[in-house]
Amino acid sequence: MDTTNGREQRGLVLAATKKIRQTGDVWVVPSQSDDGTRYTVSPAEQTCTCQDHEVRQVKCKHLFAVEFTIRRETDLNGNTTTTKTVRVTYAQNWAAYNAAQTEEKSQFVRLLADLCSGLTEHPAHPTL
Repeated sequence: MDTTNGREQRGLVLAATKKIRQTGDVWVVPSQSDDGTRYTVSPAEQTCTCQDHEVRQVKCKHLFAVEFTIRRETDLNGNTTTTKTVRVTYAQNWAAYNAAQTEEKSQFVRLLADLCSGLTEHPAHPTL
């Protein structure tokens, strides 16, 4: 890697710190500034939708980031590792949840009173 190339270095940082995902033949790369912007990168065509690539027609940090991501996910034998996210959801018993929220304070006060009922009060100590 040519360490004098700032775009390549920023691409390495992007690959290491951002979630870069593949969608079909293109990759979606988030903006480095976390402003919600996403860029579409086609490594096969060496294109990116960012202004740096479109105006200057140079290899941008997003293209480098995708290349680093692809290299990282391909082992020495050419096997590719695909990481997928699975979202698990659970059913919520909203009636029971609402009842618990409604009764929480009164039950806490009752438990606190029970806990403190065996305590005795000590006379105040004079300050020195």
